[in-house]
Amino acid sequence: MIRDYRGHAKDNNIQATAIIIIAKMTLSDRHRVRAAASKLSHLSVPSAPS
Repeated sequence: MIRDYRGHAKDNNIQATAIIIIAKMTLSDRHRVRAAASKLSHLSVPSAPS
C-alpha cells in the first residue's frame, strides 16, 4: 500500500496503530465467534468436541 519505504515516523505510527486496532478487533471477534460456536454446538451438535 505505502510505496515510500523510507520510513517516515508518521506513517509508521499510523501503521502500528492500525495493526493494534486490527489485533484488538480480531481478538474480540474470535471471542464472539467462539461464544456463538459454543452456543450453536450446544443447540445443534451436543456431541461436538469443544
